[in-house]
Amino acid sequence: MTLRASHRFAAALGALPGMGPGGLRLLLHHHAPDEAWAVALGVAAPTPEVRHFLERSSVASAWRSADRNLPDLMDERCATLGVQVYLAGDPDYPTLVGDDPHAPAALFAKGDLSVLERRRVGVIGTRHATATGRATAAELARGLSEHGVAVVSGLARGIDGAAWVTLPSAH
Repeated sequence: MTLRASHRFAAALGALPGMGPGGLRLLLHHHAPDEAWAVALGVAAPTPEVRHFLERSSVASAWRSADRNLPDLMDERCATLGVQVYLAGDPDYPTLVGDDPHAPAALFAKGDLSVLERRRVGVIGTRHATATGRATAAELARGLSEHGVAVVSGLARGIDGAAWVTLPSAH
């Protein structure tokens, strides 16, 4: 499984240090993914809105030194993990998520997205979780999943990630 070029660039943008949902949404709202990648690296001119964001951001200098191969690395990582990337506006972007006014610009998903049609729960928590906290989140998520509840996670480090990585393929 290989990501489309635009999805590779979006995945690479999402992997940049300090990139949050708001920054990614802003970049992808004002630039196509390949262009947004070039802007983040400092090799293309940003729109005025993005320029203002970059001037205020403490991570912009780190982005300029990012590995130029990151889009390919993210493509390989997503393929290895079985992760798909969906961009807002794509025909296959989940309607349930797309209807949210704060929907993510890029959605990373593993498994069958039709599970979003059934009962679901979001598991969120600290990024700096203890081993006990991560184990508890994993156990809770596994139990809910085994009883037909879809577990939705932001895939952050800590509790969110612990809940997600332990589930069967249909999250």
